[in-house]
Amino acid sequence: VDRAGALSDGVHMLPGGGTPLGQLSAQFLVEHGARNLVLAAEGASISPAWLAPRGGADSLRPPAATRTAGADDVLVHHIAINTADDRDVAGLLRAVRAAMPRVVGVLHMSPVPFRASNIALAAQSPGALLAAFAPKVHGARALHAATADAPLPYFNAYGSSASLAGPQNQTAAAAASAWLDAFASARRGA
Repeated sequence: VDRAGALSDGVHMLPGGGTPLGQLSAQFLVEHGARNLVLAAEGASISPAWLAPRGGADSLRPPAATRTAGADDVLVHHIAINTADDRDVAGLLRAVRAAMPRVVGVLHMSPVPFRASNIALAAQSPGALLAAFAPKVHGARALHAATADAPLPYFNAYGSSASLAGPQNQTAAAAASAWLDAFASARRGA
């Protein structure tokens, strides 16, 4: 990513932005010039306290947006979304494109639900496996489809090392992460 301009020139989409990893990623982007973020989480309320500039305070603007105080304003939109639903993702992208600067990147980090993923392979039902896959796998596919019409400086999908040597009973998380590895290779080659 061109740090001189790309980070500050557009909107950064962070599905799964309510997770600790999402918050660290958003903070990294802001520290490197990002000024417009969309943090999406499934029905979760996202606290922007981690984003406050040193010595500053956050103030709520419109109900779903937070603007940090200081000379370099950062606008953070908090959106409840089901990343596994193609219609939700497409609707979010349409709304963002209609109301904000261009989308310059996606950091997809929707987590595999722990209860759905913490099942031994022999006890894993097809329904439980699909439920565990949905946020990561279907979310990545939906985000890819919704952004396919415009090139992005970056599109990253966070997986885990579970696909290499995952802990016992993490078969769904391991499989979802392995799928993301293959997806990233395919997207890079496209």
